[in-house]
Amino acid sequence: MMRVRMAARLALRLTMTVAAIVSVRSAPLAAQDRELHWRRMHVEAHLDRDGRLLVKETQVIVFTGDWNGGERTFVWSSPQRFGFDRMVRLDSATGQEIPMKADDLEVVDGYGWGDSRHLRWRSRRAEDPPFNGDERSYRIEFRYTNILLHEGDDFRLDHDFAFTDHAGAVEEYTLKLTLDPVWKAPADFTGEFGPLRLEPWYGFVVNIPLVYAGAGRPAAVVYGADLAQRVGVASGFVAAMLALIAVFFRREAGVGRFASPVSGSVVTDAWLHETVFRHRPEVVGAAWDERTDAAEVTAVLARLEQEGKIKSRVESSKVWVFTTTTLHLELTVDRSKLRDYECALIDGLFFGHRTKVTSDEIREHYRRTGFNPSGKISSPLKSIVERLVPDDPALPAPSAMPTVLLAVAGIASFIASARTREYDLVVGIPGIVGAMILFLGVMLPAARVWRDRVEGAAKATLWFFVPLALMSAALLGVVLTGFQRVGLLSLVGMALIALAITRSVLSMAAWRYGPKRLQLRREMAAARRYFQGELKQPAPRLQDEWLPWLIAFGLARHMDRWFASFGRAGGATVGHHSSGASSWSSSGGGSGVSASSWSGMGGGGGFSGGGSSGMWVAAASSVASGVSKPSSSSGGSSSSGGSSSGGGGGGGW
Repeated sequence: MMRVRMAARLALRLTMTVAAIVSVRSAPLAAQDRELHWRRMHVEAHLDRDGRLLVKETQVIVFTGDWNGGERTFVWSSPQRFGFDRMVRLDSATGQEIPMKADDLEVVDGYGWGDSRHLRWRSRRAEDPPFNGDERSYRIEFRYTNILLHEGDDFRLDHDFAFTDHAGAVEEYTLKLTLDPVWKAPADFTGEFGPLRLEPWYGFVVNIPLVYAGAGRPAAVVYGADLAQRVGVASGFVAAMLALIAVFFRREAGVGRFASPVSGSVVTDAWLHETVFRHRPEVVGAAWDERTDAAEVTAVLARLEQEGKIKSRVESSKVWVFTTTTLHLELTVDRSKLRDYECALIDGLFFGHRTKVTSDEIREHYRRTGFNPSGKISSPLKSIVERLVPDDPALPAPSAMPTVLLAVAGIASFIASARTREYDLVVGIPGIVGAMILFLGVMLPAARVWRDRVEGAAKATLWFFVPLALMSAALLGVVLTGFQRVGLLSLVGMALIALAITRSVLSMAAWRYGPKRLQLRREMAAARRYFQGELKQPAPRLQDEWLPWLIAFGLARHMDRWFASFGRAGGATVGHHSSGASSWSSSGGGSGVSASSWSGMGGGGGFSGGGSSGMWVAAASSVASGVSKPSSSSGGSSSSGGSSSGGGGGGGW
């Protein structure tokens, strides 16, 4: 019984194996892998007296499977030009030419272009049986211009007369290359190549030097700027760049931009009172960074709180994990007691002559019109800062005219070149677009930020000098290598535009004030550095009365971090601040403050309801940031080898 079962199993397996073999052999060709190769490929090419290459390419293709037909991809690069002449099918028996229908891929012997480089033709109707080793012969006639490379007084032909992009082998490849008598090749050049076999992904490159024996210049050869011209453009560009950079550094060094920062050793209590605390905190903030924004407005509110002109408290509520705060403000003095910009700011906050207001009411009141508190104090603060450094004439801003002239001259050079050498734009336009992206996206913003820098200026210049160096290196690479045979006018145009970009960047970075203003800002930066360092200590050498100045220096987050880390156990005593009006000098300064310990509370009860200065500052900063105007917005949805010309691909589809 066991032997019977084993015999049955063997018979079943044998039957299944035979059935599988039969099914594979009887499967239609369409279900099998497609295969394509070339029985022969013969190329006839002629280089005429003007330098045009005229090509007749004959392909004998062997199709197996459900191919629709063949295809050929042509490759060229600027300033080369390609021209298609015609295509015919050759009768396999007689060799007779059979015309093919252009722009029609629905009929057999029709051809069409997928794009300017991709040619296809139909060899089989969709309803016809698949090919089974069938041969089809075709001849394609086309031409190239501007393919010869100009090398000094001589020329070079570097061309792929086949194509590397083919998955099937070419069993027999032959090439016959003839030259017009005006072209002289090396003595060993015969023009006959092959027969040989081309494996998949291999082309056939001919690279030979040529001498032109005709009169004048060949018409179908592009001449780039010669070596002497290219060296001249490069030398002039480098000299002009160095001159612009030298002028920039001399100007900036003259006002002290590259001087060492103010040493931290000079920061004492007496120095702080003389340099910082004699001025209103908002004036100090505006002088430090040349800006008036929410920090200065918050500093004004903190100062008015200390002076007893307003009272405030912060209420917080928590919904799930979200905490919201509301700032309550109360005006405690008559508005006539307020001076200059204080009144303008208070009128904006305490709208409608009210004396009490909340942050929620302010936002609701200005919901439709918007409200910019910093705009109420910006102009007066700017005037006060200027009076801090009298007899300090500002440096004139660099004139824009030289930059405009450089840009206009560069654009004019391109326009003049494009009239006869439009292919230069293929290099010039991408180069200029890339330079403009660097200019607008990196260099110009970095230069604007650097203009306000008063410490570490020398090292920070790298933010715009490195992109300038990259732009210059790319330009010099194009100029000195003769890349794409770009003409002289186009090279000059690119150099002028690069110089215009450089001068614009350096002009943006130039200091706009006098040396005394720079020194004032250095001193303010030293004070801020001192405060920032102390806020990293458990027991900082700070006083609660200094809170408005720390706010003006943009150190609110640093204070909040200090309170979170040390406020409850840092050893600092939480004292109550006795608010009282301070007297202020005509220059916008105020009297010194008395010594006290630092608690991070801004004087304890003076900023009540928050628990730390951070909560009060956060609530006050929200008010100081203003209310944005409502605005509409719109959205949307988002070869194994190489040659200088020729090549491409071929096969089926």
